[in-house]
Amino acid sequence: MELSSLPNWTPLQLGLSVVGLAALFYVSYFFIKLSRRVPQLEADWEGDCAYLADIEILEQRVTIRNFRDFVWRTTRDRDEVWTECSVQSDELVNIWYIVDHFSSMRGLAHTMLSFEFEGGKFITASFEVRRRKRQRYDPWKGLWRNYELCLIWGSERDLIGLRTNARGNKVHLYRVTATDEKKKALFLELCHRTQQLASKPEWYNSIFTTCLTSIVQQVNRITPNRIPMTWRYLLPGHSTRAALKLGLIEDWGGYRATVESGELEAHEEGNQQTHQQFSQQIRERMPESSQAD
Repeated sequence: MELSSLPNWTPLQLGLSVVGLAALFYVSYFFIKLSRRVPQLEADWEGDCAYLADIEILEQRVTIRNFRDFVWRTTRDRDEVWTECSVQSDELVNIWYIVDHFSSMRGLAHTMLSFEFEGGKFITASFEVRRRKRQRYDPWKGLWRNYELCLIWGSERDLIGLRTNARGNKVHLYRVTATDEKKKALFLELCHRTQQLASKPEWYNSIFTTCLTSIVQQVNRITPNRIPMTWRYLLPGHSTRAALKLGLIEDWGGYRATVESGELEAHEEGNQQTHQQFSQQIRERMPESSQAD
């Protein structure tokens, strides 16, 4: 090759090319290193996610070990209690959809499901990041395999009370519309998902594997395409409107009226209440079920 055929680059073009190659090398190295990270079951975990739920299903009886029942006075002052809880899957009455607006940005929120059984017994399931000691959640870090995914099971007094009372967040509660068969199927599907995560850890991802996308995935496993893809997956704070439009939650008089009726109030005596008292009180202003018996 003759020298005259080589590119006649200016110093600026040469500099940009070197920077581009360096950036390409760095990105390649980053993703290769990232791909080698493996999710863990054993680590020095934070206290509120120290244990993974262990679920045993024997016919209709479901026993949840490592059931979280913390008492939160503040976000730092708490009594840590891990216990055992048993329910009968054929006694499931209602499912409740919970939206925790933890940020001033309306689109950011945490979502959970609560299961109501005969006799006024409620248990809550929450897909969350499993954090190591002194590790804080950051959405950006959540994109790059920094947190394992876990499914926490606990009392409403704990998982809802933490958000309404200790953190002072705006939390909304909506009654899910579904047949009894679908309700039971979703509950058992989440139980099986818990067993999977307890035996084979997975990464949380701030876009693809979040609290909301994990719930949607379980719903669509029971009824394929029941919840179609929407941009609101990325912004759970807007999921109420989509859920109402799709008929996934009860309509309590239109969007605004439904949101107002579903908003929960913090109660100072929440820590001193029994589980049943707490669950009853947060539902005092809510409309009766519109679903047929």
